[in-house]
Amino acid sequence: MLLIATVPEALAVLTSLRGYVERGYREYLFMFVTWFFLWIGNVLIGISYLTLDTQLYRVGIATSALLLFGIMLLVDSVSRDSVDARKLIVVTAAATALAILSLGPDVVTTSVSALGETGLAMTGGFAVAGSVVFLIAGAFWLYYMAMIHLRSPPVLKSYSSISLAGAILAGPGSILAFATGFVWIVPGTDYMLIGIGSFLTTYAFARQPKLAYVLPYKVFRLTAVDMESGLPMYTYTWDSEGLVDETLFTGALVGINQLLNESVSRGAIKHIVFEQGVLMVDHRARWDAAFVLVATRSSPMLQRALTIFAEGFCERFGDQLLEDRSSPTNFEDGDVLVDSSFPFVVAY
Repeated sequence: MLLIATVPEALAVLTSLRGYVERGYREYLFMFVTWFFLWIGNVLIGISYLTLDTQLYRVGIATSALLLFGIMLLVDSVSRDSVDARKLIVVTAAATALAILSLGPDVVTTSVSALGETGLAMTGGFAVAGSVVFLIAGAFWLYYMAMIHLRSPPVLKSYSSISLAGAILAGPGSILAFATGFVWIVPGTDYMLIGIGSFLTTYAFARQPKLAYVLPYKVFRLTAVDMESGLPMYTYTWDSEGLVDETLFTGALVGINQLLNESVSRGAIKHIVFEQGVLMVDHRARWDAAFVLVATRSSPMLQRALTIFAEGFCERFGDQLLEDRSSPTNFEDGDVLVDSSFPFVVAY
């Protein structure tokens, strides 16, 4: 059962690696690291069951426990821009305790299942530390997949449900199988549930990469502004909640920009931070244009995407920017640039 469980884990490893190679998103890299350690560890544990090699069993447990760091990096990558120091302290302490306790004498014993099979099992502090490590990993996984599902727009719900199902199978599912003693009737059931869960979550993110960008921030509007007239040349809206008329918005922005530039002489506005949002601006002096992105928070990834869009817009519509900016129909093809520059942004 355990070695069979490595099959969906191997598929998860390959799927996440392919996603990282094709898209370069960091969540795929962290998925690959997580499932790789899980896969290698379970292969070693499976062999140790067949050979009753206690040393190999310890190494397998320690190796698979490294998934805790991968899970932590994964959930931070889909919820924030940096690693949470508190999570890092918790997982380091749990993993260190497991490594130290695995070196003690008589921490691995043999057990006999209801089917009469002899296998290996952790005992004492080693068993407690191992349980804590996998409980933390399961809790992180379940909580953040549940939050993604709750906050996903309807168009993403089907894939967020698959990801959440994977977390439920791997977390509560495997714990329930162990707590009820079912793993002693059919050994390896918990490993099988974890393996299936890893593949389901990876499959969901591979099919719908935007799942990773539901929690970090919400993006509302992108606008190309004529800085001479103060009028919008092109606007794309992902979420219109709380937004005013775009002409009023761009006119106010240009007025504030001119006022501050004249009064403090420190150049054009690059960022405006609000209590519940941020406004990012990319100025193109040659074209006398600015590109404005409104979101709940700033992000290096959003800033790069805004720069890519601004460069692409000026290159694609250079003639229109020099000749006629008054007609919005001149910039109708801007949606193509949005799709290529902001493929990860979720629309509501």
